[in-house]
Amino acid sequence: CGTKKPDDSWNLKMLLLRPSSGVYHYGPSLIEHCILCANLEPHIKLTDSNLDHDLPPAVCADLVASLREEGKNVLENFNRGDGKGFVLYREKNTEEKHEEGDDEKKENDGPLSIPHTDKIFEEFQPHLLRQHSNRLYITYPNFS
Repeated sequence: CGTKKPDDSWNLKMLLLRPSSGVYHYGPSLIEHCILCANLEPHIKLTDSNLDHDLPPAVCADLVASLREEGKNVLENFNRGDGKGFVLYREKNTEEKHEEGDDEKKENDGPLSIPHTDKIFEEFQPHLLRQHSNRLYITYPNFS
């Protein structure tokens, strides 16, 4: 009484992050990118009973191809250092702007105006991963 039956399901992303997966060294962000490129949901729950239904051989082949091709391309671009840089951001809300004293007049006043004071930078990435493609971002010519 009171004991909980162990959950026999696996989250696809977590399954691929296990050392025995062969791709765990890609890390969580790149693995999620590859899963999304294969048109799968990273957090899909897989069990012994639904594995053939939710991850049939054709879909599994797409995932393997994505891990091989997308994963390899992203890592090669990063290692070459010739890729663009992407800053992911969100807009400051009105409260945050007033707390820091930002306003239209200060931002555009004279030669010392600071660009992007209306934004909160959240991440700097060397590659725009699929899970970030719908977020606001600024593109720079290179990662450095």
